[in-house]
Amino acid sequence: MAISDFQDALAKRTGYAGWRESLARQGTGTLSVDWITSITSLMELEADWLEIQSDSGHPIYFQSFSWAKTWSNYFADGPDAPYQLAIATIRDDHELVGILPLALKKSSLGNILVGLGEPIAQYDDILVRHGWNPHVVLDAFWRSLKQRVDIDGLMLRRIRQTSPLYTYRYLQPWAAERTEVPILDLNGYISSGADFLAEASSGLRKEVRRKEKKLAELGTIKQSFFRGGPEAQLLTRKALSWKQDWLLANNMTSRMFMDQNALNMLIEYTGRTNSNTLVSALYKDDTPIAIELSFACNKHLGSFLGAYDPAFSTNGAGLVQMQRTIQWSIENSFSLYDLLPPDASYKRRVSNQTVDIVDFACPLSERGWLTFYWWNRLLKPRLKQTFYRLPESWRYRLVNALNAG
Repeated sequence: MAISDFQDALAKRTGYAGWRESLARQGTGTLSVDWITSITSLMELEADWLEIQSDSGHPIYFQSFSWAKTWSNYFADGPDAPYQLAIATIRDDHELVGILPLALKKSSLGNILVGLGEPIAQYDDILVRHGWNPHVVLDAFWRSLKQRVDIDGLMLRRIRQTSPLYTYRYLQPWAAERTEVPILDLNGYISSGADFLAEASSGLRKEVRRKEKKLAELGTIKQSFFRGGPEAQLLTRKALSWKQDWLLANNMTSRMFMDQNALNMLIEYTGRTNSNTLVSALYKDDTPIAIELSFACNKHLGSFLGAYDPAFSTNGAGLVQMQRTIQWSIENSFSLYDLLPPDASYKRRVSNQTVDIVDFACPLSERGWLTFYWWNRLLKPRLKQTFYRLPESWRYRLVNALNAG
């Protein structure tokens, strides 16, 4: 059977009948696309990036210039780095109208473009200048991408239904099963002046007040908020340590916690006062007992990580800390509290809406097409299940060996 016949047959089985259109090379349009492939070129883009970042309007937690710069220093600096920068910048004449922050991951499976931020970022997204049709900007990117014969595929993860990428026509054929992320719309609280806890379900309200009373018996309870800086950095380090211990105790792990570069990058990033970081900490007397790391953008607050001192695991420190962060968000006119992926029952308790998210895999060559189908859909899920059945020490050794090459 010829490879084209095999692909047609498999396309019918998978429902991806548009693969030939996806692979077709197209000519350039009126917008021009440049690819940023070095940190030097990235730094030259700072002024333009900051301008479109402030003008975009769409909340982007993991696509800011500060995030791109910090991540690049850890993951895309030098020939032996695990990623190579491949940031697509789209211009109308000399005006920057769009940025798609991507990085090239080279492996035996092919050269795959992924969102800049792995394995930390919770959403991939695009920045588009206000007033521009996002799909026109994406069309220019797509035409340029088809001319890149060195790239086998594009993989975008956790695309929100509010993102222009979600409805872009060339991304839909390989859409995976959609999942949901709980969010808390705060506009009603802001307009009415209502207190979050007063409007919460009776069960949640009673539990929070019971936990607050229990904590108050142990000492003076207060909460503080830090927008980057040394204290935020120290708290982030402590929160990551608590979370890592919790994962280990529950025989769990994650890609981020198995990559020391990722943890170091987060610690550095939260120390930057020009980042979009918010670190909130619940204290007993002068000792932090629960910490939340969040990222703010356009009056949206994305709750990235929460952790608590194991000594207070039964005292509800994490719940009390989250409730106070939500109330702070209302008082500071944030319109949305985003609980970020993955979905969880404790997130549902404080949310009042959900947002769909989906992963997209777009093959750009026959090699990429086979890689996405056989690896992403068949082999990878099975290997992942096997991996998580291994003892924790074995998992760390395996990941370290793979990272070492």
